[in-house]
Amino acid sequence: MHPVLALLAALTPTFAFLITEPSSTTVWAADGPNTIAWTKVSTDSENVTVVLNNQQLKPPVSQVLLAFVDSTVGSIVVTQAPPGGFHPGSGYVVYFAPDTHTTGTRLSISQQFRIA
Repeated sequence: MHPVLALLAALTPTFAFLITEPSSTTVWAADGPNTIAWTKVSTDSENVTVVLNNQQLKPPVSQVLLAFVDSTVGSIVVTQAPPGGFHPGSGYVVYFAPDTHTTGTRLSISQQFRIA
């Protein structure tokens, strides 16, 4: 391997969180409940913040769904939609952020899915 590539690979943080649900075939209910599932490894953080994001909507949506989720549980059910429900549409993703102050950092991201 080229020395520069080896250095970059060594410096790149690796996260093993894998969001398995929602997937590309998932359709979330606008009024819930909706499931989020994932796998993790022992080096992943113990808690995550779950963010719903859709950059295709105007204005774009970025909403913290749940904060300080115990990442060892492997799945959660979002039982409470925001007032008026989630806005129907396609292009949504769920991602994990380290905490509520760093929601721009993505530890893992789901496949795009739809809300109906």
